[in-house]
Amino acid sequence: DRIARWNGATNAWEALAPTGASDGPLNAGIVYSISVAAGVVYAGGSFTVETDDGDCDRLASYTLATSTWSGFGTCPGSQLISNGAIYAVKVVPSGRLYVGGSFTDADGDANDDYGIYGTYAAGLWTWSGLGDDGAGGPALSAFVSNFAPHPDGGVIVVGDFGTAGGVAGAN
Repeated sequence: DRIARWNGATNAWEALAPTGASDGPLNAGIVYSISVAAGVVYAGGSFTVETDDGDCDRLASYTLATSTWSGFGTCPGSQLISNGAIYAVKVVPSGRLYVGGSFTDADGDANDDYGIYGTYAAGLWTWSGLGDDGAGGPALSAFVSNFAPHPDGGVIVVGDFGTAGGVAGAN
């Protein structure tokens, strides 16, 4: 099923989600990163997840209280991330969900390469890119592999990029 829970109280492994198909709700690919906040597990990778809306790719959330998977975007038609893989998902204290990876098209914006963040309000996600390169191009020149919260409310980003926001040597 590509995702499991280690129960520290019983010292045993458990399935995170109920098994649906023969290979479970995560039925193809790899989960590279997870982040948990407010009873929701956010998973990113190169996988496909079965949801009530259809098969969704690369980014999904699992609500612990209801044992349900959800995708981002309109699955399977309009995916939030339409290519590449997601290597990093991180919910920071402000509640923003940062998503990074090797994708070059996010939320229909071909300029949101490699990194985006989402905010959740009134039952809807709103997505934004991580700025630009100073000349109107993508902020990052190559993939993101991880995020960490910064005390000022932003994030520290690591990956294979040579420039960030047009600043050379920012990796």
